[in-house]
Amino acid sequence: MRAMKYVVVLSICAWLALAAIPSSADSPFSYALIRPSCAPWDGGAIEVTLTREPAQCSRTDGAYLAIGVWRGLPLHDGQEVNFDSRTSNGFAS
Repeated sequence: MRAMKYVVVLSICAWLALAAIPSSADSPFSYALIRPSCAPWDGGAIEVTLTREPAQCSRTDGAYLAIGVWRGLPLHDGQEVNFDSRTSNGFAS
């Protein structure tokens, strides 16, 4: 139960952080889907999927950018996450 509360708090923090970023209607990825996810060891993670059209939780049509973070949570304003081969902080695709 505690893990679920942690994921909910992380999701809210990520949503607030993304909502603060100014966006333009001309942006190629104008829509975002933020949801809790799982780290490779079944720990808590958060996933953000950026799309060109409104997305649904179960599928994404067309081009998208998915970013998942499972280390250094909860994320803080201005925090940088490094996705190099030496760290296992998350993924991007």
